[in-house]
Amino acid sequence: MATFIARPNLVLGLAAGWLALSGCIASGTRTRTPPDQTATDIDQWNRLAARLDGGRTVFRDTGIGGATGVGNQLYWLDTSAFNPVLNRYDHPTGAKIRYGFSIGDSDLWNYRASGALVVTADPLAAPVEYHAYDANATATELAATTLANPLLAGTRWAAYAVSDGTVYFVDDGTPGATALLKWVPGQGAPPAQVTTLESAGAQIGSFEDFGVSGDTMVFIETGRIWKLSISANRAVWLGNTTEVSGDVDLADDGVMFSTASGLMFFSYATNALTNVSDRIDANPYQINATYASAAKYVQDFSRYKGYVLYIGQYGLFGYDLAKDVIVPILLSPNSSTLRIDYQTPVALDDGTAFVVGLTSTDGAVGADGPTYEVDLTTLLP
Repeated sequence: MATFIARPNLVLGLAAGWLALSGCIASGTRTRTPPDQTATDIDQWNRLAARLDGGRTVFRDTGIGGATGVGNQLYWLDTSAFNPVLNRYDHPTGAKIRYGFSIGDSDLWNYRASGALVVTADPLAAPVEYHAYDANATATELAATTLANPLLAGTRWAAYAVSDGTVYFVDDGTPGATALLKWVPGQGAPPAQVTTLESAGAQIGSFEDFGVSGDTMVFIETGRIWKLSISANRAVWLGNTTEVSGDVDLADDGVMFSTASGLMFFSYATNALTNVSDRIDANPYQINATYASAAKYVQDFSRYKGYVLYIGQYGLFGYDLAKDVIVPILLSPNSSTLRIDYQTPVALDDGTAFVVGLTSTDGAVGADGPTYEVDLTTLLP
C-alpha cells in the first residue's frame, strides 16, 4: 500500500462540529424527535461515545502533521518548531526514531518514505538535490542525486516517489516525452529512464504527482488520475470527471482518492469507479433518530483491510466497502464544556489507527489536541 497527497497545499474544511449550547448538536443537523426521546438518544450517544473512548490511548499530547502509514510504521511531523522534524514510530516494537536530517522548512518541507528509505528534496540547491536516507537510522545518508528543475510553473522540485528501496522521478523536461526515471540509492548509478508516460498511452497535460507500489504507478495529470503497469508499459485513465484533490491511496484491490465530487474508489476487480461518499451517505445506518446524520461523510480517509476510515459529521467511522456496513470508531462528545473534532486518520496494516482530536472548552473548533491511538482489530474484524 502507498499513499500520496495530490495537492499538499490544499486545506480541507474541518468536520462539522458541536455547539456548546445546552449540550446539543448544531441546529439543522439533528432529526427532530419528541423531547423525551431526544433526551434518551443523547444519553445513548454519550454512553456509546464513552465506551468507544475506552479503546483509545493518547499517542501524543498534541496533533501530528504530514502523517502517513507504511506497513506497521507511522511517519509523522513534529511541527512545534518553525522547521518540522520527521519522526517514525514502529508499532510492533514500540521503537521511535526522531530523524536528524532536514526535510525543509515550514514552507518547503517534503518527504517520501518506505520501510527502507526516506527521501527528501532540497529545492534551495541549484539544481535541486534529492537525498536518500536509511529509514532505520537517525541520520545515515545513503546517496544523493540531482535533476533539472521541472518545467511546471511554481513547482520547486520534480515529483518523486519511493517503493521499498527504489526511488522514482518524473522528468517533464522534454515536452511530449514525460519520463519516468528509476534510482536505487547506494548502487552508484544516477537515475535512469524506465519509460515515457506518452509511450504507455497516457495523454499528459500538466503532470502533478504520483505514487508507486511494486509494479504499479498511479499518477495525476491535469486533475485526471491514471494507473500504469510499469512492466507492461500500459497506462489506463481511471475515469474521474472531477479533478483529484487531497490524498491518493494505492492498495492491492484498487485506488482510492478524493475529488470535489466526493471520495472515489477504482476497483481492479471490476474496473469500475465508485463514489464511496455517496454510498456512505445513502447507507441507512444511524446510531439513533436524533443523530441520524452523524455518520454522513465529511472529509479525510485511510484504508484498513476492506474498510475505509473517514471523518463523519460527528466522529470517526469505518465503512466496509464490500458489505456496505458502517461502524462507529470514535464519537465527538455532546457536551457544553468539551468539543472534539476528529481529523486526518491514518491506519497501519496491523489494525492500529491514529487520529487527531482538535479539542476546546469554549465551543469553537480547537486549535490543537491530542493524537489518539486506536485498536481497530476488535471494532473492524
